[in-house]
Amino acid sequence: MLTRRTLLGTGLLLQAALALPACGGGDPGTAPDRRETATPQAAPRPAWHLEGDSYVAPRGKTHFLGHFIEQVLGETVENSAVSGASFRQIGDRILAATDLRANPLLIWDGAAVGRTLGSIDMELGVVDEIVRFKAPHRNWLLIPSVVTREQPNAAQVCKDMAALRDALASDYGPIHVFDALPVLQGLANGTESDRADVSAGLVPGSVLIDGRHLGDAGLAAVVNALTRAGGPMVAVRDL
Repeated sequence: MLTRRTLLGTGLLLQAALALPACGGGDPGTAPDRRETATPQAAPRPAWHLEGDSYVAPRGKTHFLGHFIEQVLGETVENSAVSGASFRQIGDRILAATDLRANPLLIWDGAAVGRTLGSIDMELGVVDEIVRFKAPHRNWLLIPSVVTREQPNAAQVCKDMAALRDALASDYGPIHVFDALPVLQGLANGTESDRADVSAGLVPGSVLIDGRHLGDAGLAAVVNALTRAGGPMVAVRDL
């Protein structure tokens, strides 16, 4: 038998049921918003600006320094190197590339040409211009020329490059200078010819493809040393 109390209770339950929100929450008359909030994407890091001579300039599709750097870092590079360039010409191109002023910069004048034997004044002057041009950014790294047995006046050029490394490390800090010679000499094949090159402070002939330019093994070894965890390119990138 339905009593007045039972009817009242039933009515209250119906009212409560009608007041419940629709499945999924929110206003019963409004469909739930199922849109997902997009995760902000990090801005791409500035590309490395590569400058130098034939040790850096593209040769074919894969046989050049920038290709190996792209493969290891998984990033694109801006390569403005020109074969046969002098260090003065390299510096002039850097100073003209105002759109890349803030980008991290790697310079490798692989073969020392167009310079004064027994002096590093020109090189120091060019580096000073580059440093002032890039300020306040300090994200630059320089690899002094390495010397092969075909280099004229090789012994003196070796001395000049050693003096340049020391002067740059003293003026700007060793973080901005990378000596590629020990890496390349570590690839020597043990022959009498290679041993003589290493003893003379030269790049081992077996690492070269034509007596002057590095083969893939030499390029890969230098890039691995540059890009390793805590390595030179990693250390200067965000300075």
